[in-house]
Amino acid sequence: MQNTQSIHPCISELRRQAGTDFRIAALPKNFINESNVTHAMQSNSESFTPNFLAKCRRLLSSDSPNRRRYVFSAITDRMLVHTLAPDLLLSHGFEISSMPILGRTPSGKPTLICRGPEFANARNSGFQSSDLHVSFTHDGDLHVCAIAYVPGMLGMGIDIVYLPRLQSQTAEYLYRFARKFMSDTEYETFLNATKHSDANETLLQVSAHFSFMESASKALGTGLKIGAGMGGERALPK
Repeated sequence: MQNTQSIHPCISELRRQAGTDFRIAALPKNFINESNVTHAMQSNSESFTPNFLAKCRRLLSSDSPNRRRYVFSAITDRMLVHTLAPDLLLSHGFEISSMPILGRTPSGKPTLICRGPEFANARNSGFQSSDLHVSFTHDGDLHVCAIAYVPGMLGMGIDIVYLPRLQSQTAEYLYRFARKFMSDTEYETFLNATKHSDANETLLQVSAHFSFMESASKALGTGLKIGAGMGGERALPK
């Protein structure tokens, strides 16, 4: 974890801006892979729940690359949470003797479960698990996690866009992509705003708008509906 700040200077800046209520960290997207996944599961076995480890072993026995990548990503999620959570909670005066369990709401929103006697001291000090939030994003070569403890906050969402992946696309593609997730009013405003923009400016505006909506949908816990079958019934509409 110590090397991620030098590899990715943007994470250092995000940490500086985050303040005392937030923690953010990143690992390379391929940090967990075929060569080290077994070791990662063994060395973190006390932090992972038996059900999670059993699910990982079941999925790793599959020949499906997608299932195996799911395991790599899920382990990375938990390693980032275990890096950030103790320091964040201690900074608020909460001592914990166990790691929060990473779970999901019925709609798929990640949540940190803090049950049992291990959190008794924290609860006696005023800790409320509903005020603890987590969000993940990954694109390009980064896997990013942010956690926050903010009393009264209803949700948090983060998102990154790997710009080089889109820089090879034409302006026509960017406008078609924007049309998928922007409402009619948003798209009309976007067209006026980019009327005299060059390709790079248009790329930045499309990416920033999409990332903002994706972050908002994560904070709401709904996901984003952008057409082409993406997004469920409760997903945030364009």
